[in-house]
Amino acid sequence: MFEREKEFVAPKAKSGAELGIVIGITAVIVALVAVLVTKVPWIAGICAFLVVVPIYLNFTFKKEYSYAFVGDRLTVRLVNFKGKKTDIGQPVFMEDLVVCAKDSDERYNKALKDTYSNLIDARTSPNSKTAVFAVFDRAGQKSLVRFEPVDMMIAEMKGFAGDKIFV
Repeated sequence: MFEREKEFVAPKAKSGAELGIVIGITAVIVALVAVLVTKVPWIAGICAFLVVVPIYLNFTFKKEYSYAFVGDRLTVRLVNFKGKKTDIGQPVFMEDLVVCAKDSDERYNKALKDTYSNLIDARTSPNSKTAVFAVFDRAGQKSLVRFEPVDMMIAEMKGFAGDKIFV
């Protein structure tokens, strides 16, 4: 039987370092173009292509998390601006779900005390208000996944393990 893949996407926020690189290079290019245009006016047309560099860098740092369901298997992927998908960690199975709840839930503090063989942090931002965590245990191999599911994804997960989801 063929099972259709269901995919949910969440854009990843740029880190401070990535934002700093884009702003720094933009400032250097603007200063360089300003100096060149004032010293050599005919070079202004040639310098126009330098504007493309910060735009390209901004897109280069654009990433998204993709949460893909195939049957009862959840795979977290990182997607770059060209659409290339890279799996993060090992896929987890909904049948192995121990608990899934908001980061603000007391179950989260309890879950942090355990040790995990697989940690996946797929939140769009460390300060996200919509982030949840899920603990999976497959043959003693524990996985902790932190992500930001949409309502449709929560409904899909509840179809497999509704009694273990507290979102």
